[in-house]
Amino acid sequence: MEIKQLRYFVKVAELNSVGKASDFLNIAQPTLSRTIRALEYELKTDLFSRDGRGVQFPLNPQASPNLVIEPVGAEVLYLIGAEPIGDNSEQVDLSNIGSVPLIMPHTMHTIRPLLEYEAARLGVMLNIAFEVDSVRSISELVQNGRGHTVMPVNSMRGPEGRGLHWQKIVKPEIEVTICLIQPARRPQTALSLEAAALAKATLLELLGLPAHQEKQNKQPNPSIKPAARRRQ
Repeated sequence: MEIKQLRYFVKVAELNSVGKASDFLNIAQPTLSRTIRALEYELKTDLFSRDGRGVQFPLNPQASPNLVIEPVGAEVLYLIGAEPIGDNSEQVDLSNIGSVPLIMPHTMHTIRPLLEYEAARLGVMLNIAFEVDSVRSISELVQNGRGHTVMPVNSMRGPEGRGLHWQKIVKPEIEVTICLIQPARRPQTALSLEAAALAKATLLELLGLPAHQEKQNKQPNPSIKPAARRRQ
């Protein structure tokens, strides 16, 4: 597996289209398709569901017995905008964002159904003003004051989040579980083990979690599902 393959995979998943991703990456569409197919062959599983409208990354990759999914940590969701809403600049009740124009990914993205589920529990109708799958495009719209978005804090850690305000969503607080996904049937080598350890350490650092948490998950359970947790 090469870093190039992962970069291509992320862009196809972000845009839900091999054609759009090939334009963005400035490579031929057949070349990109072959790269994704080679990655799927290597992992022995389909990474995307394909139809006439494009490709979609499945919400629950744990359905494949060929993948081992290890929960690493959790991130809470924030309301992100050019200006905070309400009197508290640090946090906002979920019940108070119903009238806020939201710029969100389409429904196949993990965050969108979690947010809509919790809002529905409270009887809150969300105002989805724009549906955009690219984080960069969402950031530009938010920075231009076209609306707010909802994401974990690390989604816009770089220049995408410059000048924006972050308010933690509470009542309830919504958490998204971050997982490390590895092929189940591929022989483990010293290099692959080191790469997995490095990826896990990087995730723990981004999430602000202690490195010793890695020792608490010695036996990955492929049946564990990535999910949201709700705290009142």
